[in-house]
Amino acid sequence: MSAPLRSSIDDGPDPTSGSKHPVRRASIRLAAVFVLGLTAGGVAFVWLSRAPAPGNAKPGAASSKAAAFSFQGKPMPEGCEVETANPPSLVFVELPGNRLLLGAFKQGEHVERTVTLRNAGTGVLCIRDIETGCGCVKAAWEGDPHIQPSTSKTLSIRIDTTEREGDQEKWVTIYTNDPKQRFGAVLTVVLDIRLGVVVVTPMGAPGPRLLFGVRAPGEAATAVLRLKCPRDAPEWTVLGIESLALPEASRPTFRWTLDRVESDDAKSRAYDLRVTHPGRTEPGHDVQPVRITTSHSDRPEIRLDAELTVNAR
Repeated sequence: MSAPLRSSIDDGPDPTSGSKHPVRRASIRLAAVFVLGLTAGGVAFVWLSRAPAPGNAKPGAASSKAAAFSFQGKPMPEGCEVETANPPSLVFVELPGNRLLLGAFKQGEHVERTVTLRNAGTGVLCIRDIETGCGCVKAAWEGDPHIQPSTSKTLSIRIDTTEREGDQEKWVTIYTNDPKQRFGAVLTVVLDIRLGVVVVTPMGAPGPRLLFGVRAPGEAATAVLRLKCPRDAPEWTVLGIESLALPEASRPTFRWTLDRVESDDAKSRAYDLRVTHPGRTEPGHDVQPVRITTSHSDRPEIRLDAELTVNAR
């Protein structure tokens, strides 16, 4: 009789001979475990791929609720799940185009307003977070972040007009569980800072100031400051410019001129205030607070810094 065929993985003696082969048995067991693992993984993949995703349950399912929205940052408050048949809806009351038009103000004023938010939907509206696009705008929400259907609550907005001038548009973004505004509802705040005397900040500068530049010891220097006022405002002038530095012995004596500047701005008149610093003998960078007094009733005083750098000899 011919010898029985051997498995290709069997390099040992014939198992029919009665000799033991632990290496061959371990190899067979390992292969069996591998095959069983692949089979179980395939079954699990098919089962998971056929399972409905959360929030996409078929009609007639036990629950029609979708999971509450997930955002980076602050979590959504509890109880804010959205039912597809009864969603919430955020509406800004009496603000066409979601624009809050504030009008004209003086530079340096702090403007405060409240905005009414209404839930025009049939589900509970939840306020998750509020962001502003500028540090000069603050928005505050106090109390319960839940707004029941057909009810309203107010949002407080505060704007600091310091170092701002001209037409301004600022943004407040409100993040809620409104499914139609998943990326936030944007409120645009519009105001015009032009009343009284307005100090213009040069493009790219951190704020209005008298910049005298770099000079040699004892050399005089001139800085120019642009000022504006409404075109229909009464005539006014600069009455004085003085340093407020301490000790008083370190205060320079300024000279100045105020010149009218032709402008295409239909709302404002423009002036250039030219201020001359007599110079310093001590080297280094010097910053001093300065007070400018004017004859304008809406802004009789302007305060800012004066900067001068003196090179070493």
